[in-house]
Amino acid sequence: MLRKEFEEAAIDYFYLLSRGYNSSSALDLVTARYQLTKFERLALYRSIYPPEVAELRRSKTLLPRQVRGEELIIDGFNVLTVVSSALMGEQLLLGVDGFVRDLSSLRRKVKVTPVLLSSLSITVMALARLKPSEVTFVFDSQISRSALASTTAKDLLRNFDVKGTAILVRKADKTSIELKGVVCSADSVILDRAERLFDLGGYLANIISPENIFSLHVHG
Repeated sequence: MLRKEFEEAAIDYFYLLSRGYNSSSALDLVTARYQLTKFERLALYRSIYPPEVAELRRSKTLLPRQVRGEELIIDGFNVLTVVSSALMGEQLLLGVDGFVRDLSSLRRKVKVTPVLLSSLSITVMALARLKPSEVTFVFDSQISRSALASTTAKDLLRNFDVKGTAILVRKADKTSIELKGVVCSADSVILDRAERLFDLGGYLANIISPENIFSLHVHG
């Protein structure tokens, strides 16, 4: 559970960013003032952004009903770690840009586990209901057992009659941006560079365990 001081730090951090402070300098200030842990500092960095950045990301984000008939590019491990955390009842964080992020990845490495594969099944079932025209799961090849995740994704897509495939690449963020379609990820690099977005992980987390999504109440 996040400390009360964390939310106070988030308010101050957002205020400083909205006034044009450099993110590193602002983060150093609030870290010192509220004695933030390394984990809390990283959580702030991944969830609080300048107002103009957050607004631009929101303006590019599709609603679930708008996904129908669209081609989706899914940043595989990024989305699945959010869904996995939701399944395990772990703390999730709703950023000021409207994207839900898991905090577990700040503490442990991404692994292909039974829970992650279950998350993949749930994700594909949701895709069958959302009815995109086609989907492409993009998995980082350097993650151990990523080939299993890719193969499983292909099997599930076929079993649930969802048109699509899964690919292994060296840099999932770069590939996700380059492929044409609506990109599903909460990675900041992707959010800033992709033309259209959908928070697939957040969509599922809100269905699975909305009570575990911590929303930061900040304002300029």
